[in-house]
Amino acid sequence: MRVGNLRLSGIAIVAAFLLSLLFIWAAYSAVAQSFVRAQRVQTTQAATLAVLSLLLDQDRDVRNVVSARDAASMRSYLAARQTFDAQLRQLASDLSGAALATAVSPFADLQDSYRAWLMDVARPLVYAHQPARRAARLQRRGEVLMGRMRLDVASILDAIDSASAQEHGRTQIEVIAFAGIAALIVALLIVLALLLERGRQTLQAERGQFFDTVDDLMCVVNYTGSFVYVNRAWQKTLGYDTRDLTSRQFADLVHPDDRGATAYEMFRLSRNEPVRGFRNRYRAADESYHWLVWNAVPDPSRRLVYVSARDETDHVRTESELAELSYADPLTGLPNRRHFVQQLHRAINAARRHRLTFWVLYLDVDEFKSINDQMGHPAGDEALKGVVANIASKLRESDLFARVGGDEFGVLTPPIALPRDVESMAQKIVDAASSPVEVNGKRMIFTVSLGIAGFPDDGSTASEVLSAADNAMYIAKRSGGRTFARFSAELQESPPSASASTDR
Repeated sequence: MRVGNLRLSGIAIVAAFLLSLLFIWAAYSAVAQSFVRAQRVQTTQAATLAVLSLLLDQDRDVRNVVSARDAASMRSYLAARQTFDAQLRQLASDLSGAALATAVSPFADLQDSYRAWLMDVARPLVYAHQPARRAARLQRRGEVLMGRMRLDVASILDAIDSASAQEHGRTQIEVIAFAGIAALIVALLIVLALLLERGRQTLQAERGQFFDTVDDLMCVVNYTGSFVYVNRAWQKTLGYDTRDLTSRQFADLVHPDDRGATAYEMFRLSRNEPVRGFRNRYRAADESYHWLVWNAVPDPSRRLVYVSARDETDHVRTESELAELSYADPLTGLPNRRHFVQQLHRAINAARRHRLTFWVLYLDVDEFKSINDQMGHPAGDEALKGVVANIASKLRESDLFARVGGDEFGVLTPPIALPRDVESMAQKIVDAASSPVEVNGKRMIFTVSLGIAGFPDDGSTASEVLSAADNAMYIAKRSGGRTFARFSAELQESPPSASASTDR
């Protein structure tokens, strides 16, 4: 199943679900209205029975008044009479609310009969003394009217019963219809869900086949850092069995030096930020490390991260070799002049921001040209390597030692608090350079002249600091060599040597 068809199936399920919600609302409204109508019918029936009860009470009380002529019977009649009009009005309202058209005529007859009974029978018998013959005639008249009112009440109750039966039948039909429609919707949802699941499985299978055909490493990682899915390229590139990786943490295979940067990129992913072109070292099954370039996209709704990586170990190795050729001196292995000047610029920028002081030491091998002339350039190269080894043994790891010319070298120090510390360092370099060096099987001794300049006192740019250090080295060389000199204001008028230019 194509992605488009799968999307259409999903849309169809959502539409059917919304339709089912609309149907449930309509069914609920219809059933609720049926219950309201049924409640009105029941209320009307109760009101009708209450009217009938009061009619019978009044008839009984009138008979008692006539036969017993006691005050107690009179009070009962008056109480029933006071509430009867209100009961009639309530019944009229209930009949109107229940829309019982067939009960309108019996109710009107009931009202007429009651008025006749009240005026022609009840009041004459209750409020006036009647002769026995007239009282008997009035009572017979009352029995006739009361019989009519019972028939009217019976007609009203029949109308109520008929309406109740109709409402019950209508409710049953609605329930059956709604149940049938609900069954159809449920069946439709089940069919669509099955189609969607089948499409999802098909799409997943196609995705798995696609993932396994590409050479890039592809995986799915959850927000806790565990592998959820990996393709076969992991086994081909890094040698891992895909089943073993799914039980491991992603960060476990990152090179220790790269874990901080990797953790930051994973933090960005947790904030729903994609990662592009991130590079780190990843451990292979044979314990070697490969340089991988990662792209990752998070899915916050599922708390998953979709990742692809490309092995660029050979590319990085080539870059490193080119960088080494670009920034290293091929003879001594030291950083070359280009790298030294680049680091000097960076040191100046950092020192300006943090108000720091650092030093540049510029040194030259004394009388080195005569060695090349007398013994040849191969011997001169061997001598230079020996001098470099002697000097490097006295420098710290934080000092940048570089070859900046033929027999000229520079040292860039980290921030040093006191000038005497750098002077002590310069003396150690001068002494170390004088240690014996074996050239063509002979032990030879070389000396160096060294100049010192500091930032920012002796220059505010790389060119000025190098020029100041070169001037100081020139003064040391004029003093006979094998010594050092610090730059000072008095040296500014001294002619610099040609070696101080940053363009060399």
